[in-house]
Amino acid sequence: MARDGVLRARRSAPADARVARTARGAAARGRDRSLARRRVDARSDVYSLGVILFEMLTGQKPYRAENPMAIVYKHRKEPIPRLPAQFEAVQPLLERLLAKTPADRIATAEEAAEALQHTLDAWLARGISG
Repeated sequence: MARDGVLRARRSAPADARVARTARGAAARGRDRSLARRRVDARSDVYSLGVILFEMLTGQKPYRAENPMAIVYKHRKEPIPRLPAQFEAVQPLLERLLAKTPADRIATAEEAAEALQHTLDAWLARGISG
């Protein structure tokens, strides 16, 4: 509401600010679809699942940098980060979820769920501490 009592539509954030916020979020999750210019399929979401799994287990993002483009670069070029020792049983699954080449990645959410369940069952059978 303006000072004169007339209700006016509020301007939203400039488009470039919205794009910057979206790029930061996408970069953090490894969602560099438009930047990579690759064909997009379910494996992009599987990669994001790997990022979320890493964050759940460590409390940190797998790649950190000063700006979104540097984060995207790290997602595409740097080695997959190692999990702490207490989660080493999950590392092979993480590597399949975060494979740099989509063809090397788990292909669907269903396959990812099955692999996660198998990993958790094996981990629990051995005892969570390793």
